[in-house]
Amino acid sequence: MRRETMFVAGKNATLAVLLGLCIAAPGWAQVYQCKDASGKTSYTDTPCDPQHLQQQQQGRLLQGQKSPEQIEQERNRSNEALDRKYRDRQDSREQQRLDLQQQEQSRAATQAPVNLADSPRCRSAQKELEFVSSIRTLGEDERRMRLNAEIARVNAACGSNTPLMQEPPKVIVHPGHSKPGS
Repeated sequence: MRRETMFVAGKNATLAVLLGLCIAAPGWAQVYQCKDASGKTSYTDTPCDPQHLQQQQQGRLLQGQKSPEQIEQERNRSNEALDRKYRDRQDSREQQRLDLQQQEQSRAATQAPVNLADSPRCRSAQKELEFVSSIRTLGEDERRMRLNAEIARVNAACGSNTPLMQEPPKVIVHPGHSKPGS
């Protein structure tokens, strides 16, 4: 069991070293462009074959070995470019979102007003008014107050202007007076 653990740990360490070399290798690389006798161009990290160079004079160094400072500068520039790219994308998405929101607002403003009478809120208020008006056990004043409350709710929900029920005029009869017409 212990050997397996050591093998896995050794394997992971080897992979880490290889990965580190692969990442760091581009910093060490030099690139040469070479042309052979037939005119074929090849690129290599070693200088061109000296025999071909004397004959053709076609080999040249395209990219020399970089110093650690140059590598660090390239990495910083690359990171800055990525940051700009992501900021630009985010700004673009935000602008698209704002444009869509503005289009929706302008579309809503140009559309005909919504017919409130067809809304679920209106239908619910109308049903409630029908229910209250069907109650027969209420006194006259209680019934009128409840109906007025439901009429006001229907008016608000449906955009209508139904008049409220008015309180009936009070007839005051004084004792000792005769009724009119007798």
